[in-house]
Amino acid sequence: MIAQFENKLVSSFMLYIDNQVLKKGQAYTVQAVNFNKVDDSFQIDGVDYYTFNSPFDQLVSDLSIPTGGFTGVSIDGSQLNLGVSGFYGINYDGGQIYFTGTQYTGSTVSASGCIKDFNIYLNNYTEEELLFETKFEIRAKSTDQVINSSSSLGSKYIAYPAIFIRMESANGEDFAFGGLDKMISNFRCLVLAENSFMLDAACSILKDLRKTEFGIIDPAILPYSNFGAITGSGYNYESQVNNQIDKSLIWDVSVSKISFSDSRIKLTNPQVCSAIVDFEVYSFRTPRN
Repeated sequence: MIAQFENKLVSSFMLYIDNQVLKKGQAYTVQAVNFNKVDDSFQIDGVDYYTFNSPFDQLVSDLSIPTGGFTGVSIDGSQLNLGVSGFYGINYDGGQIYFTGTQYTGSTVSASGCIKDFNIYLNNYTEEELLFETKFEIRAKSTDQVINSSSSLGSKYIAYPAIFIRMESANGEDFAFGGLDKMISNFRCLVLAENSFMLDAACSILKDLRKTEFGIIDPAILPYSNFGAITGSGYNYESQVNNQIDKSLIWDVSVSKISFSDSRIKLTNPQVCSAIVDFEVYSFRTPRN
């Protein structure tokens, strides 16, 4: 099945939130990153891919962010660019790089770029599952730290600070003659931070997005492979948005901090500061044309 409007809306909303947090909050850290070989390989269409992990769940892929993006790696001190000599792709959201050969298995693989202060995840879980059933690990502060994090909640380990994004509901209503509809979509972000300062800063950025527009980006034009790696030219959010005609409007935003005064409530992550941010998003479409 090809992507429909709601698929494009959700992914575009996530990319917009990611860009705004990075740009307005300067929520990134320039970091030298060492990658370690993962024992398991995988195969797609008869091609073997070999994975190297970083200690960070998410790296900055957006080249519109100053010093953003990991466009190349160093192999034993020699620079290797993406798409050259078996360097297949960079999975920024998973903190991984992929090669199509075993020639670098014993090599020192490193890179320099930005890591996110807030990881961004699309979320299919309720707030109760995240707060009471999921174990979080603090994001690694340096490349020497190793964390038991994963981009999959199935492992019950995930790195924070993080923002979890979910579309709660959507409905359409007549807006104008000619079949123009107003689609009202409600998004919810669960913000997890390691202290009150970071929580307030992230919530302030999100709250200020009220009455702003974001471009609807077709996933087909993004430089991603079928397993989430950037394989060709770099990704630049501002360039992508400038090429889009369709936009959606964030009409309203509300922020609610989460606190538990009842001592009988046992939190899985008592050290985490958290808040819920709700968005009301308007999209104007002619879906029957």
